[in-house]
Amino acid sequence: MDKLYNIGDSFSYGNCVQSYETFANDYKHLGPGDIIAEELGYEHINLASPGLSPDGVLRRLYTTDFEEVNSFLLIGIPPENRFQTVAINPREEHKNRGLFSTATKWKADAFRYGPGLEIYPDWFRTHRWTGDKLKGVDVDNQLLYHSWFNILLIQKRLRELNLKFVIYNSVYGQMQYETELTELLSIKEQINYVNYFQPVHGIQDLVNTNDKFKIARDDPHPNHSCYAIWCKKLLRFIKENK
Repeated sequence: MDKLYNIGDSFSYGNCVQSYETFANDYKHLGPGDIIAEELGYEHINLASPGLSPDGVLRRLYTTDFEEVNSFLLIGIPPENRFQTVAINPREEHKNRGLFSTATKWKADAFRYGPGLEIYPDWFRTHRWTGDKLKGVDVDNQLLYHSWFNILLIQKRLRELNLKFVIYNSVYGQMQYETELTELLSIKEQINYVNYFQPVHGIQDLVNTNDKFKIARDDPHPNHSCYAIWCKKLLRFIKENK
């Protein structure tokens, strides 16, 4: 069977919460890759990982052996404020997210029963540009640079792979921002929108329209009902741009 390779962060990875504060039967895990693969008749290979960064997506495109015949790549672009470094120990994919006693059980267990990254251990850890004291750094433009340049490189790599693909913003839009820096504008202008679904929006925009689209009161990740609505629009885009 032809394969759909799903790459992105937690919004791309999916979870086991069917509707607001309600686990799916048998903790069934569901995300965009599952829905799109089933609709288009592909075998779903979930390479997404909670916390992945834009440069992490690019790395996966260079380190994964994709089957070259009739495969499809579904690429979720993570938020621009993340970057990755090589860690001392591999990350635990299914950790309990209830770090505090006040966390709801849905927040704690939403990602515990999903697929593991079985093709290789993940030795990279995500950090945030906005969480560190970066002396002399224009943080706003740094975020644009990190986002746009990685998107440009992701598109270049996708063309090299010569596989069908679509990219989208997993959380928030990446292309609605402006800058006065000439080089950054040049990078932005080279980004292609042909296979880019809703460049100025992300899944979080839909979540924000109704609290019932969230996992729980303390977790703004999309639940299965939110994915179902959002994927209908994505599927229409894919079929129109085949």
